[in-house]
Amino acid sequence: MNLNGVAGSPITIEYSAVVSPSISGDADNIYIVYGIGSQMRVRRSTNGGSNWSLIYTLNLVTSTSWMESIVSNQNLHITYLESGIVKYRYRNYQSGNFTGEMVVSTGETGTYPKITARYTGVNEDYVYFMWQKSGTNTNNWRKYRVTQNDWTSVLSGYTVSEPNLVSSNLAGIRVTSTTLVIYYSFYENGTYSHRLGWAWKRLSDNAFLGYLPNPYSNFNQLVYSTTTFDNNSHSAFYYKQIAGGEGGGQIEDFAIWRSKSISGYPDDIIYNYGLNPPSVDPMHVNVSSAGNEVHVIWKDSLGSNNGNNLRYRWENLNPIAPQNLTMSSHNNHPKLVWQKNPEQDIDYYRIYRRIGSLPFTLHTTVSASLPTEYIDNEETVCNPPPGAQCQSGTVAKYYITAVDLTAKVSPASNEVEAIVQGEDPYKISVNNPTEVVDNYELSQNYPNPFNPTTTISYSIKTSGEVSLKVYDMLGTEVASLVNENQEAGNYSVTFNASNLPSGIYVYALTSGNFVDTKKLILLK
Repeated sequence: MNLNGVAGSPITIEYSAVVSPSISGDADNIYIVYGIGSQMRVRRSTNGGSNWSLIYTLNLVTSTSWMESIVSNQNLHITYLESGIVKYRYRNYQSGNFTGEMVVSTGETGTYPKITARYTGVNEDYVYFMWQKSGTNTNNWRKYRVTQNDWTSVLSGYTVSEPNLVSSNLAGIRVTSTTLVIYYSFYENGTYSHRLGWAWKRLSDNAFLGYLPNPYSNFNQLVYSTTTFDNNSHSAFYYKQIAGGEGGGQIEDFAIWRSKSISGYPDDIIYNYGLNPPSVDPMHVNVSSAGNEVHVIWKDSLGSNNGNNLRYRWENLNPIAPQNLTMSSHNNHPKLVWQKNPEQDIDYYRIYRRIGSLPFTLHTTVSASLPTEYIDNEETVCNPPPGAQCQSGTVAKYYITAVDLTAKVSPASNEVEAIVQGEDPYKISVNNPTEVVDNYELSQNYPNPFNPTTTISYSIKTSGEVSLKVYDMLGTEVASLVNENQEAGNYSVTFNASNLPSGIYVYALTSGNFVDTKKLILLK
């Protein structure tokens, strides 16, 4: 199915009367969460939305009137409204269980609870909540740090105060690296019905930065946002666009729209109803993403189901390039490992290989259902015995691409390489295990500075696992010189840095509890 509605039809997922459906997902799953009566239901798709399984039901004390969900760092987070209180639970992928109920709106009742999340590592694994205080035009917010089970206090959000204001509703929130964006709908005397506005605040100190009311009319009450792999932010909503601008024409276009611009204006159509929209405006428009693909659900009243159609469409883009391709040696054969693509519709990976000066050719494929790794048993990594060298060798280079279920192909990953049978190796180890060694020691490399080879000597007091690695100044590993079990003795390793740029590097020796590092300088 294409985002612009060129082919295919929406999928009907549930025929019962649903409440507040919400969609979210990651590299392995897409989740839809919604309410039916006093029950919360969770459905999951593992094949890009083609099929949906009911995986969880939760009986609540009373019927819920509102819920939202978000997936972040292997957790499915859900906020919901029960008897006017904003509550929260999350489900960990590994355990498969939901946490107990947590109260978000401490000391106050609210409406329209909103949720979003931001994960950049263990130190930033936050879930953000916002709600509108009952009987007011004020929105408050709070955040929860998942890894520490730590809540902030309730913080002030934004009070809507447009001229001739009749009422307002919280419509959505979005979090960037520095700001919290608050979307709201509002109604003024003498104008079109509901308009959309937004305000933004600085996350670090909750300072107000600005607001902007939108000139378009008849927006849906809710606005959801998602951020794709390319760091573009997307929102989705339903409204009627008047040709020529507000008051400037007679033709109206009824559609589910997407906005990618920072201004919030609509950019392209997700689904176009044309001039014959449903008699009741579509509701519960929600958006999520995986890789650079955007997934959207909404509810409309078309057909014979009395307004109970839950619709779904997705944007079928080329997959992103496979990330973090690395090379290592497994039983003296090149081993490739890469990160699984975040798109749910990946079918397989293509592995391309180049030997010496020959061009790259398709070597093999790996199904997306298998672990993201491959061992090239046709090639043997140069790993000579101590003091020896490979003869008549060459360089084997590799890269991979991802292919989805509709045959769309990703850009190429990064390239990796291995020295295979013959060429002078990156390292030549010489050891003297018969010598008596009293202490562990890592010597300064010689020569230093060097170009392109240098020798690193070290001593091992007790036999065991030994690691000698080289890192750049950002801490990225650039070479693994030793990674094996060695007897006690004195060792010398020649490091060939012909494939590295000039600069300062750090080499680190680890054996048992002994760790030592030194710097080396490559000058070309």
